[in-house]
Amino acid sequence: SWGVRINDKPLVRWVWLGALMMAFGGVLAVTDARYRRLSRRQSLPSRAVPGEPAVT
Repeated sequence: SWGVRINDKPLVRWVWLGALMMAFGGVLAVTDARYRRLSRRQSLPSRAVPGEPAVT
């Protein structure tokens, strides 16, 4: 006769849920177009003409 032992660790579900939430947040951050537009807009070169004062 074989004995089978079942270990139930209820808090492991919370660990997996937290990992899934972090993965979802990472995917959301990568695919969010607002952040890509903002970083692209900040990295555009300025169109200042040499010899003119810069407007701040």
